Amino acid sequence: MNSTAKTVFIISANSPSVREGALSLAKGGNNLYFTSDSRDEAEKLQRELVGLGGKCGCRICEEENLASIAPAVIDCVEMFGEINTLIFGGWKDCGSKLFLDLSIEVFAFYCSLISDFYACCKCALPYMLGAENPTVIIPLPSEPCGAAQEMYNGAMGAMAENMAREFCNCGVIVKTVPFSPDQAELFF
Repeated sequence: MNSTAKTVFIISANSPSVREGALSLAKGGNNLYFTSDSRDEAEKLQRELVGLGGKCGCRICEEENLASIAPAVIDCVEMFGEINTLIFGGWKDCGSKLFLDLSIEVFAFYCSLISDFYACCKCALPYMLGAENPTVIIPLPSEPCGAAQEMYNGAMGAMAENMAREFCNCGVIVKTVPFSPDQAELFF
C-alpha cells in the first residue's frame, strides 16, 4: 500500500458531485471504499476508479442504517487497515420548498438521513481513532432550496459542532462543507 495513500470511506456515492469527488480522490492515489444503493452505478464507478489506478471496494446498501453500514465498515478496514476520512454523501434534493408543502414522507426521509449519519459515525469512528488526520466531512447544500433542506442543514451542523468538541482531544476533525450539486470538484 502507498504510504501516503489515505483511506476514504464514502457513504452513498450516488450523487454526481460525490461521484466526481471520488474520481478526484482516486487520481490522488487514495484508497476508496463506498456504499451505493444502485448496483449498476456502483459497478460503473468501481470500473472508473480502478481505471484511474485507484484501489477501491464497494458494498450495495439499500439503506444507510446500522445493519447495512457495519459490514461495509468492516470490509473497508479489512481491505485497507484503517479509515482516515469519512464522507457522508447521503443528502438528496427532495424538491419541497415550503414547510406546509412537506409530505410526511419527505420529512421522514430527512430525519432518517440524520439517523443514518449517526449510525455511520457509530460504526466508523472507532476505526478512525489513531489513524493519521482522521476527518469526518459532512457536505451540506450551500443554497438550501426549501424547508426540509434548511432543517437538515441545521441539524447536521449542530451534530458536527457537537462531534468536533467531543472528538477534538482524540485528534478527529469534524466539519461541514458547503457544496452545490453541480460542483465537479466538490470539497476534496
